[in-house]
Amino acid sequence: MRRALPLALLAVALLVAACGEFGDHNIYGNPIRNGICTSNVQWHADASPEMDPGMDCVGCHAGNEGPNYAIAGTVFLGFHDEDDCYGQPGVTVTLVDSAGRAFTKVTNATGNFAFRPSEVSGLTWPIAASVSFNGNSRAMVTHQSVGACNTCHTPDGLNGAPGRIVVP
Repeated sequence: MRRALPLALLAVALLVAACGEFGDHNIYGNPIRNGICTSNVQWHADASPEMDPGMDCVGCHAGNEGPNYAIAGTVFLGFHDEDDCYGQPGVTVTLVDSAGRAFTKVTNATGNFAFRPSEVSGLTWPIAASVSFNGNSRAMVTHQSVGACNTCHTPDGLNGAPGRIVVP
């Protein structure tokens, strides 16, 4: 029995090392469906502006602690990256409202961007959205009336989105 415990612990350690810290689940225990993480880095830290890339920032912050966001999302490296994968830092996100006013943010270390209500005060919907990086840009085809970008820009895409918002 005494030999079995060290061998079992060794087996668990080898399994964790082979599968990564979370194996086939993200930090919340949710299964990673297709295992795609183009950056090869998953977020697993405390609450911060870099938290939960790919998750619904607007919805979560509306019902929990933390600042409220009017518009927020994540710019990823791949169209089908899973939640909690790091995205691309340094991408400029530009929103142009129906009155022609532009609002910009630059993505943080995990690819997240967020506009607080005070930062888009007076914004008139719908909005046009685009991302630019290293001289390249990509614009959304349709104007939007919802600021929770990651609710449509999921790994598989919802409501006509092709998948994640990706770096151009």
